[in-house]
Amino acid sequence: SSNDPAPAAAAAAVSADAAAGLRSRVRIVLVAPSQPGNIGAAARALKTMGLSQLHLVTPGEAAFADHPEAVALATHGIDLLRSARVHANLTEALAGVRLAFAMTGYSREFGPPLVELREAAADAGACLRAAADGEVAFVFGTERSGLTNADVARCQMSCAIPADARHGSLNLAQSGMVTAYECRLALSGGAVEAAARRFDDDARSEEHTSELQSLGNLVCRL
Repeated sequence: SSNDPAPAAAAAAVSADAAAGLRSRVRIVLVAPSQPGNIGAAARALKTMGLSQLHLVTPGEAAFADHPEAVALATHGIDLLRSARVHANLTEALAGVRLAFAMTGYSREFGPPLVELREAAADAGACLRAAADGEVAFVFGTERSGLTNADVARCQMSCAIPADARHGSLNLAQSGMVTAYECRLALSGGAVEAAARRFDDDARSEEHTSELQSLGNLVCRL
């Protein structure tokens, strides 16, 4: 019948599957991250927004996946922390990428054109939908100095996160979270997807207790 919810539900399921397929082709690339905690927090951000590819170029801590700070901050993104791919250089990390965005707060004189993050996420979505293969990447520099001019030049576009001009500095993990959110929004067609499952009070309490224990252990070590 015309009131049958089944066709609409099926269409929504296909749409959700399509969005998940697009998200699986998005790479977040961290170049020379020095703090394991930022890697762990980035893994959590990706997991929360349904992204699955975390790539690292010459991380400062080789054993980042087992570092207590990274583990504590990754929480439910621990699988992405453990599966992060490590590369010797950015060229290697971008192999198979059709469109790469250098995450930088300002335009470089000889660098690629600068766009704001929301436009970049829309462009990434258009690129992924236009071809059945290939991926897109958002590339972040090291915490202290960001991307080098050479690394920016390896990308097709530069990308900035709009922020208050007086206090516009976001840390690496925060930038990754905002970027992952904008990608999810763009690749879902702007729709807010319903949660796949709801935690009951006991499960939520158990998760929070685990997080507090991990952070408490971390504080004790500092």
